[in-house]
Amino acid sequence: MPTQSEQNDRNQQSKDRVSDGQTIRDRRKAERAVKSRRKELLQGATSTSQRRDIKGGIYDISTTSTDVGNRQGEGETIDDNSIDSAITHTGDSSSGGLPDGYAEELLDIVDGNNDNEAAQRYFLTRTP
Repeated sequence: MPTQSEQNDRNQQSKDRVSDGQTIRDRRKAERAVKSRRKELLQGATSTSQRRDIKGGIYDISTTSTDVGNRQGEGETIDDNSIDSAITHTGDSSSGGLPDGYAEELLDIVDGNNDNEAAQRYFLTRTP
C-alpha cells in the first residue's frame, strides 16, 4: 500500500498530465481557428492580389531565440577550422606523391588573405 506521500506524488503527476493534455487541445483548437479564418478570407477574396496577401501572412511566429552569440575560438570563422584554406605547393614529390585516381591541377584564384590579389593554387582533381 502506497504511503500518503507517494499517493500525493501520483496525484500531482496525474494532474500534470491532464493539464498538459488540456494545453495541447487548446493550442490545436487555436490552430484550427486560424486555419478556418484563413480559409474564410481566401473564399471571400475577390482578386489574386488579395489571395496572395492572405497567403503571404505569417501565422506561426517562433518565440524561441535563435541567436548563437559571439563565438570565440574554434568554429568562429571558416578559416579557424581550416576549411577552404589552400596548402602551399612545394613541388616536392618525396612526400609520397598523389593518391591513386587523382591529378594535380593549377588554378588561378583570388587570394582573400592578401587583399584579393590574383594567385595560383594546386588542387586535386579526380581522374576518370
